[in-house]
Amino acid sequence: MKTLRWFGYALLVLVILIGFAWAFGALYYDGPSPLFAAAQALGMLAVFGFVRPCRRKLAVFGIWFAAVLGWWLTLKPAADGKWQSDVAQIPWAEIKGDEVTIHNVRNFDYRTETDFTPRWETRTMRLSQLTGIDMFVNYWGSPWMAHPIVSFRFADSAPLCFSIETRKKEGQSYSAIGGLYRQYRGNFSFR
Repeated sequence: MKTLRWFGYALLVLVILIGFAWAFGALYYDGPSPLFAAAQALGMLAVFGFVRPCRRKLAVFGIWFAAVLGWWLTLKPAADGKWQSDVAQIPWAEIKGDEVTIHNVRNFDYRTETDFTPRWETRTMRLSQLTGIDMFVNYWGSPWMAHPIVSFRFADSAPLCFSIETRKKEGQSYSAIGGLYRQYRGNFSFR
């Protein structure tokens, strides 16, 4: 019975630590300033250090976490901005029966990751000419992070690749942790 109680206590502490870390990250990345996030974190640490009994600590933490989560879920990504040139266009499609026309297909001439010639195309294909679908998974850094890409093959036109990627503003660099906190607007990409 003691082991079960210890396991339940350890699980509760783990849930609180994960919740605390997530809420701090949400306030740090999306809040008004990193100083505000630090002040909130110190306030919660003070609650855990000085408030008695334990149920009251948990109640205060639960209210704080629910408030941060509720606020964070109201945030919407910006649709406007000065986007980096490789994600400046948003693709869109027109469907007329069997024929699909996709506008703003990225077909860049890459020399390096940052040195490229932008070329946006409009492509038309017929769904009846679809001959195959391939899926690729590109891993980088960690085996827990990957970028899936789906490629459609057609008998009468060039292959068309589809992926979802981050849409960064000019001067913005990529951060995997920042991505978890919606620092980038998602963008469909056709190639």
